[in-house]
Amino acid sequence: MRGLRQTIPTIVAEAKQRIAAGIAAGIKSGRNQANSILSDKGFALCSDNIASQVNKLDDPYIKVLDRLNAAALETRDNESTRREIEGALRDLAQLNRMNGV
Repeated sequence: MRGLRQTIPTIVAEAKQRIAAGIAAGIKSGRNQANSILSDKGFALCSDNIASQVNKLDDPYIKVLDRLNAAALETRDNESTRREIEGALRDLAQLNRMNGV
């Protein structure tokens, strides 16, 4: 378990970076698509709520990754910490996979 605990922070950081990049790409793609549709009809997009809609998609992933990271960084290696790591890993495994991430 110790080897796994040592690698979790690096894995969590990489996962969060990939999620952030995917979210940014989704926002850009959504805006491009909206602009294209509106432009074809002679309109322009002044403002949108695309970012607010897309940004909240990552909430469950970030929460469980933060929980996993906190458990891995816990200095006391006891049964409670191990249960928290296991629980966070199980919760993470149950989340739907984000496309491209």
